[in-house]
Amino acid sequence: MDSLIAGRYQIINTLGKGGFGETFLARDTHLPSQRLIVIKRLRQVNSNHNVSADVISDLFQKEAQVLEELGQNCPQIPTLYAYFVENNQFYLVQEYIEGTSLADLGIINSSQCRNILTSLLQTLQFIHSQKIIHRDIKPENIIIRHRDGVPILIDFGAVKETMGTVALSSGSMVSSVVVGTKGFMPPEQSTGRTVYSSDLYALALTMIYSLTGKYPIEFPSNSLNGQLEWTNYVPDIDPQLQEVLSRASKIDLSQRYATAKEMLQDLCLSEIQTVAVIPQGREIPDKLPLHSPRNSNSEINSPTVAIPVDYNSMSGTSSPVQPNIKPKTKPVNNPVYSQENSPSHPVTKPKNFSQSSYSSDTYTQENYQKNNWIPLVISAIIAGVLVSAGFLITEYIQQTQAQLAQIEQEKAETEARLAQEQKMREEEAQRRAEAEKQRQQAELERIRAEQLRRQAEVESQNNAITTDISNPENTVNTGDSAENQTDATSVDNAENTMPNTTNTLNADSAVSALQEFYNLVSQKNYDRARQFFANPNNLDPSFFNQFAQVTVEELKVVNQNENLITLEGKNTYLYKDGTKQKEKRNFTIEMIDGNLKLTNSAFLEVLDKRK
Repeated sequence: MDSLIAGRYQIINTLGKGGFGETFLARDTHLPSQRLIVIKRLRQVNSNHNVSADVISDLFQKEAQVLEELGQNCPQIPTLYAYFVENNQFYLVQEYIEGTSLADLGIINSSQCRNILTSLLQTLQFIHSQKIIHRDIKPENIIIRHRDGVPILIDFGAVKETMGTVALSSGSMVSSVVVGTKGFMPPEQSTGRTVYSSDLYALALTMIYSLTGKYPIEFPSNSLNGQLEWTNYVPDIDPQLQEVLSRASKIDLSQRYATAKEMLQDLCLSEIQTVAVIPQGREIPDKLPLHSPRNSNSEINSPTVAIPVDYNSMSGTSSPVQPNIKPKTKPVNNPVYSQENSPSHPVTKPKNFSQSSYSSDTYTQENYQKNNWIPLVISAIIAGVLVSAGFLITEYIQQTQAQLAQIEQEKAETEARLAQEQKMREEEAQRRAEAEKQRQQAELERIRAEQLRRQAEVESQNNAITTDISNPENTVNTGDSAENQTDATSVDNAENTMPNTTNTLNADSAVSALQEFYNLVSQKNYDRARQFFANPNNLDPSFFNQFAQVTVEELKVVNQNENLITLEGKNTYLYKDGTKQKEKRNFTIEMIDGNLKLTNSAFLEVLDKRK
């Protein structure tokens, strides 16, 4: 492609197309490096919903500012270089991320999944702190950057929602489209009630896709709660990672993580390791790995590990862990035991056992005394874990309460603001209605005055015509015949001419006739109004009955010859509920049998929609 956008960006190829527009890979020709960039060309989805291009442009500018701030403050979000509007199309110029999307990366293991998930949760924690929701997290929108392996989050959905903005009858602006991808979009998002947890749901399903290579629609679901049954497809997954992903992908919003921080804390808890003590009497290996490979056949399934201790290096120092040191001399094969019924005095032992043997009771007691520290260590570990868990739970409860209080405060402020705006809109509508009512009354008075003036002119002209007709040279001077002739002329004029108009075809007479017609229609005097039509059946009273008044203004001549005049003007239709609509229409008036007749009327366009 050789085409340039904004005289600067040279299109290389098309990266994708969709319902909201197109995405291009391009080159910035104004830079010495000819840097590669990504251009998103967006279009307005609902251009016929009474939302001006200026409103969309303002909303687009605000969303672009949000993207700019996110890209400047988070290295895992593409930088926004520029935005502009050209030929009623909206453009974003963003950083090109050279890498591989999770959709193309293939199946990853639990360790890779944990690293990617941890990084993206930190990114979402920042995004949500700015009161922004991504709305369209999926494998295609997460790119693993080649140069450092960092996951990058692209294609925010807020700008797309802006392109679907429509105006409600109340005057408020809302988006008529739901941004998201089927399968990765939670139920509440499909109804337009997107929350922070919606991003966590989509991220969890994206990670499940990366672990299994399967889209959500490919998994069976539980018949009772609709939950996806995916764990059988990853038999060697880390149990804690599985628990985190399962909770984040719950269908029920109340059972999911509320924040990215909460989900990140649970994920990090799975990495806490607990020290285990090797029982005495067993040999300690020289080397023991702290982590067993996740894909091996090892039976160690928990983070509990053994810590080797080098006792030779601990001489001269004290340690709570004492080795099981064997006695210098072993007990003899036949130790001397006291007899059950022996006298109370000591039993004389053979001389060869006096210094080199132990009784079994003494040996057992010494072993017990040396090993009694084991329960203390275990108790201390358990107590530490419980204290940590209690601290985390307390912190979570406090954060949740603070968030709920903030949500309630924002809700109250929003309701108060909406109520105030609604009151202001109602007052403004009332003022407009009063002003329109006064204007209409003034217009009616003007029309009546104009009608009286034209009626006087017509009567004056009729008197002149009657004088000419009554010339004795052209008529029979008979009393009865003159009277009959006058009566016949009056009847003919009443039936065939337009009321209150002259029989002269000119701009003034045509305008006057048309205004008289709409005055009669507004008065519901359809019998007289039909006289204006060349074909009286063309008048449909049922159409005009829905209006309280119909007027015509700003009439001008667009075509005229000796047989007809074509006028163009604005019709105002005032409905009975107080709403009105303005349209542009043309009218053709011809002289038929010496009378002005309306032969054609055509609709041109809607100037102001009904409101």
